Amino acid sequence: MNLRIGVAAAAMLALSAASRADADDALSYAQLTNCAAFNMLLMQSYSLGDQAAAHQDDIAISKRRSMALTLAAAMLSKQDSKVVADDVVSQNAAMIKSLSDAEAAAKLVTDNMTPCATLGKVADEALNEQ
Repeated sequence: MNLRIGVAAAAMLALSAASRADADDALSYAQLTNCAAFNMLLMQSYSLGDQAAAHQDDIAISKRRSMALTLAAAMLSKQDSKVVADDVVSQNAAMIKSLSDAEAAAKLVTDNMTPCATLGKVADEALNEQ
């Protein structure tokens, strides 16, 4: 499993380096955990209501992406995975709380949908390549 996490971390670092010109935009723990929390939020939203059965694939994808990003954040930060997972859950709770404000909810989705989907996809694919 550590090899997979290392591969995921290396793949995400390579993606970050290739897609960003500014060193200040380098992949960070904060970005990884934010995107893990956002993918968790997507999983939760797909699980709501009568349409949950129709979104089983989306639920599974979002869950895998959140887990892969959490593992990569733990590996990159050299923190215990439980500590990182707790941080992700805390960030997810803050995101859920922000949904009560329409403007904040729109900003959350606008700011995170594409970058977190991309980062999550890379992390998930890197873990599944092994």
